Amino acid sequence: MPMKYVAFILFLWIAAGFMGYALEESFPSTGGTEESDLAVVSSFPGVKMPISGGTEVTLPSPSENFFSKLWRMATFDFKFLHGGWEILRMIVFAPLAGMVVYALVMTFVNILQKSF
Repeated sequence: MPMKYVAFILFLWIAAGFMGYALEESFPSTGGTEESDLAVVSSFPGVKMPISGGTEVTLPSPSENFFSKLWRMATFDFKFLHGGWEILRMIVFAPLAGMVVYALVMTFVNILQKSF
């Protein structure tokens, strides 16, 4: 697969993700105080680690639901696409996510083949 196709597929995936999460932030919450997926993935709360001498160092670490939110972002699981719009997610966004995975795998295979 030529790199221009890989770049185009990744651009579509990133652009669709940004547009979807921008739209999701504008929709009212469903009554919960749940933090948005984008906020969870982009923030790294610190963990305090004691070191010698009685001082503490704060190390960045992902939150407890980091990987579940990351999976929701990768598969375009937007709140506004549930219900009647689920078909759009299955027809448009699911193949796009599959193409991204295929493009990344093929890119790394090509890199490994050229390096050995």
